[in-house]
Amino acid sequence: MQTKTDSESFEDLFSYKLKEVDVHALEVAIAKAVSELVGETFGCTIDRIKYGDNLLKAANFNVSLSNQSKLNNNYAERRGEQHR
Repeated sequence: MQTKTDSESFEDLFSYKLKEVDVHALEVAIAKAVSELVGETFGCTIDRIKYGDNLLKAANFNVSLSNQSKLNNNYAERRGEQHR
């Protein structure tokens, strides 16, 4: 009978938690972090999520960022409004 070490148990727990993270919550967190770093409002979209196998406890995904301030300004200009 094989027993797990503490580090193996931790890795199993990490892998489980990583798969349970809500994608929308991750998008909001990334957008908030980038917005704070840059000083402008950004939106984030995540797609193509691929989780690692049992040997590799990781996730790969594509992140798209868009400057929401510029999108809002362009929309207001098309409608003839002035965005603040």
